[in-house]
Amino acid sequence: MSKLGERECKKLGETRRFTCILGDIYYFIGTVWLDKRCPVCFVHLLMTFPGKYIEGDVVSKIFHLSITFILWWTACPPLLCAPDPIEFNFDHLTISEGLSQNSIYCIIEDHEGFLWFGSGDGLNKYDGYSFTHYRLDPYNSTSISDNSIRALHVDKKGRLWIGTHNGGLNLFDKYTEKFIAYRHDPYEEVGLSSNRVREIDEDSAGNLWIATNNGVSIFDCQEDRFVSYDFGHQGEKGKNLNSLFIDSLGVVWTGGGKGKIYRRDLIRGSFESYTISPSVRSGTPTPHLITAIHMDQDNTLWVGTDSGLYRARHTDSLTFEPYDPGSDNSCSLGSSHISIVAGDRSGRLWVGTHRNGLHLYDKENDRFIVFRHDAKKLYSLGDNSIQSIYESSSGILWVGTKGEGVSRHDPNKVHFKTFRNNSYEENSVTSGSIWTFCEDQEGAIWVGTEYGLNRFDRKTESFTRFTHDPEDLRSLCDNSVRAIQTDRLGVLWIGTDHGLSCYDPSSGNFASYQHGSSDSTKLSNNRIRSLMIDRAGIIWIGTYHGLNLFDPESRKCVKCYFHDPQDSTTISSDRIWALCQDSKNRIWVGTANGLNRFDPETETFQRYQYDPHNPSSIRSNSVYSIYDDMTGMLWVGTNSGGLNYFDPMTGDFSSFDERDGMPNPTVYGILEDNDAYLWLSSNHGISKFDPTSEIFTNFDVSDGLQSNEFNFGAYYKCRDGKMLFGGVDGFNMFHPDEIQWKKQGASILLTKFSYPGGTLYLPAITNNHIVLSHQENFFSFEFTSLDCSTSKRNRYAYFLENFDKEWIHCSYRNYGNYTNLSGGEYILKIKIANISDFSASNETQIKVIVKPAPWNTLTAYIFYLITLTALVSGFIRFRTREYDRRMTRKKKAEEMARAKSIQQAMLPKKIPQVSELDMAGYMKTAKEIGGDYYDIILSPDERKLYLAVADVSGKGTPASLVMVAVRTILRSLTSQALSPRDILIRANQLLYQDHSDAKHPGMVTMMLMCWDLQKKKMVYTGAGHEYILVYRGEQDGQKICEAIPSGGMWLGIDDNIDELMTEKQLLFEPNDTILLYTDGITESHNQNMEMYGVERLKNFLKRHGHLSAKKIVDRLLQNVEEFSRQALQHDDMTVVVIKRKGE
Repeated sequence: MSKLGERECKKLGETRRFTCILGDIYYFIGTVWLDKRCPVCFVHLLMTFPGKYIEGDVVSKIFHLSITFILWWTACPPLLCAPDPIEFNFDHLTISEGLSQNSIYCIIEDHEGFLWFGSGDGLNKYDGYSFTHYRLDPYNSTSISDNSIRALHVDKKGRLWIGTHNGGLNLFDKYTEKFIAYRHDPYEEVGLSSNRVREIDEDSAGNLWIATNNGVSIFDCQEDRFVSYDFGHQGEKGKNLNSLFIDSLGVVWTGGGKGKIYRRDLIRGSFESYTISPSVRSGTPTPHLITAIHMDQDNTLWVGTDSGLYRARHTDSLTFEPYDPGSDNSCSLGSSHISIVAGDRSGRLWVGTHRNGLHLYDKENDRFIVFRHDAKKLYSLGDNSIQSIYESSSGILWVGTKGEGVSRHDPNKVHFKTFRNNSYEENSVTSGSIWTFCEDQEGAIWVGTEYGLNRFDRKTESFTRFTHDPEDLRSLCDNSVRAIQTDRLGVLWIGTDHGLSCYDPSSGNFASYQHGSSDSTKLSNNRIRSLMIDRAGIIWIGTYHGLNLFDPESRKCVKCYFHDPQDSTTISSDRIWALCQDSKNRIWVGTANGLNRFDPETETFQRYQYDPHNPSSIRSNSVYSIYDDMTGMLWVGTNSGGLNYFDPMTGDFSSFDERDGMPNPTVYGILEDNDAYLWLSSNHGISKFDPTSEIFTNFDVSDGLQSNEFNFGAYYKCRDGKMLFGGVDGFNMFHPDEIQWKKQGASILLTKFSYPGGTLYLPAITNNHIVLSHQENFFSFEFTSLDCSTSKRNRYAYFLENFDKEWIHCSYRNYGNYTNLSGGEYILKIKIANISDFSASNETQIKVIVKPAPWNTLTAYIFYLITLTALVSGFIRFRTREYDRRMTRKKKAEEMARAKSIQQAMLPKKIPQVSELDMAGYMKTAKEIGGDYYDIILSPDERKLYLAVADVSGKGTPASLVMVAVRTILRSLTSQALSPRDILIRANQLLYQDHSDAKHPGMVTMMLMCWDLQKKKMVYTGAGHEYILVYRGEQDGQKICEAIPSGGMWLGIDDNIDELMTEKQLLFEPNDTILLYTDGITESHNQNMEMYGVERLKNFLKRHGHLSAKKIVDRLLQNVEEFSRQALQHDDMTVVVIKRKGE
């Protein structure tokens, strides 16, 4: 019961409750039903109901309400019995789209597929993209004879005939684009009966019948002449004709003033006339004007007049009966002024009226379905005054209106299901602005809007609303719902503009969690923009100020991350727009200032931001959506930066924008269907993207979308594959498999060919090959598909045979050009494919011949041959010398390769097996051969193990030769079981003696360590080498890694370095790890010229020191390679790892 009824019942007492209940029934009818269907009745109820509701006795009130309802019932019976309306979406073509005028009197399609529109200001040709206008030019006798076009007809030969309001009949020559005018001549007995042409039709013999305001004329197409024909009979004259129709039986029907209809049977040669009497239809004050005649597939003759529609069966004696608007079957026509009656290819009957809209005949129910202009609906009929109706070969219905151009209904278009807010329906979604979706465990969809939370029942398509109640702490904390997630227990988590709400479906109550300024366990900010529940069950909350990690069990924030401008490892912005956990469990965060990847081990963020100097960077810092597809690739939607693709192997981004076929560079949402196609929402509709072909298919509001503008965060894929996208006026729900296009046999035509010598137009292009001189070796061309149902989605490709190697895909662009063509024969091929299927496309082609230039003649070629012979002779001599040099280089390269293999053979082939030690080593040269060296040598008595790492100054061959000498010396001295100090002192003396006189003496740094297998003691002596890194494991919760200086002096600089060389003992306990390396590791740099450095190496050893020696070596080399990426290796790199096993 309404509040009004309940309140008055309390006042009047129980004796009046019956009246209040009855009042509520009528109030419901008025508010819920009548306001939509009959505004007049609704206003009457509103004006009379309140006063009568509370005054008078029970009987008088019942009487008054009953009378009101009966009046409404009798006044509006069609509304009670009318079936559900059929919705048609109409596109509009007006002056804004290129029409010459908005009053369209006639429409026709020619054999090539062009649409022609006759207006009050000229003839219009439409190719699906643009209009060509043809107007009267008083100074050009070959122009059209009048601008007011009233009739169009294409004859069996494909010629276009134009009937004008006051300029007679015109024939259009499509080859020359000129007009031949046929006018009435009062001094000739045979000719056009009047210059005012009303209708044109064609009989089975190919003769044209032209209805004018002065009778009918017949044009004999074989003789190319007119024969005037008087449709009078027994003194009657068929003058002032407005309509003409030739049916399938060969009967010519004409109609004019005073309700006269004339029937001429061309086969039998009979003639009859009929009159629609004013008395037939009560209330008709004057005789009828016959405005339209049409016979449907059932041979029912339909006649339109200025005061209604009539019909008659096609029998020997015709009886015209009015289509009575007062009968139970009538619905909408009434006594409308009928302007046009036409049938489509499927046999449906269409009736156009003056000021009463477009009507479609429902044969099964014997009623008409009306389509009218609705100012609230962008894609309703453009105007209620209809002047022409035509269905083209592609199935599109074209409706010419009196003042709003052409309305076009395309049945082939995809129509998305839309849900909008309806202020008259309580079970509709609460707001037009949709922000988020989520599917619960029962399959219901939760919709977050600007004005509350909604539960959408997919079976009943009804909405249950949840809103904030300031007086109820168990209600939603705020009506602006921006993000929704459901956890494993089925609990719903809702992010709003005023905190986080938790909804328990079992209790139906909400709990709220909000920002606390001094409490770190509460939200960092109440304005929530994104939610994500990771695979561990933790809720990630993106707010206007920081990223929060919320534990659903303790109902507390366990961590908050904020942007620190002084720390590049923090998140790049505190405004969090999008969250994603990829297939490798990496967390990606989209912010107002870049994309971030979160490292859970270090709790740091790696930033990906726009760099105008780096084409491989992300194209915008404002990240609205992140999607990890089924192949593990990451897609990023940005604000004004298009769709971005991240390659994890290279760390580079590729982007797609309007230049690639997107309708808008802002991507709000990204979803993937089961066929790996991506679906994107933007500021201009929804796009389907094929990552393989990189082709976009775009949809806009004309396809049934809620609006062209969508909202970020408002995208979701249900478990059954259905997708939801929300925007500023509701949301769309669809399954990608349902979005299918009806295949059309679209043909393609070359409409324009321009070259320096002139321009050719269709059809002259298709009938001839084109010959160009050598100076005209460039041309441009235009083409069209002539299928208006798909013209906005057509993609094209063209190919010039004998010039192009592959097809040139030009997307939606319907033009192309070629320059600098050599003499020869070419074939220009153009093909079209709707959506992405080029294999099913039609193709057109034309031969283009370019004459050769004088320098391409036979005489020129003989001269070229003589000249070439001389050049070849000289070239052979040059190539011989070049060959000798190349062989020399090849021989040198082979020698270098052998030297490299020899050098590699000098490295340890097999590391000695020592039970308590785990050892591994690796060397990588910067050139073919290098100067780094490492060795692991077991003494002959197997009591000592020597480990050496050396780095010879320089690179290449000189360094490698010194390395060989060092190895020979080291192998010789270690066989004597000397101490590391003695070995290095002796090695220095030998190197100095051998190389001191050289121009560039070889200098060597070395670290020599010796492990006593019996005493379990490690000693070492350094010769100016790098640090010794020792990993000690974890102590007191901290991982310990020591960097011990090498000490000592380089070998080969001075003959006496005894005092500088010391031998030290290194504490080497079980589970300790020693890492030896050359400066090629620490001095490796990236593209920013940052060096790897000792600190980074220490941090690496802390993280990986617990692994085996082989894994440490492998991961170190991988880590250095990832750091340096594509930077050139400038120095040899060597690493040796010794790990003492645990006891």
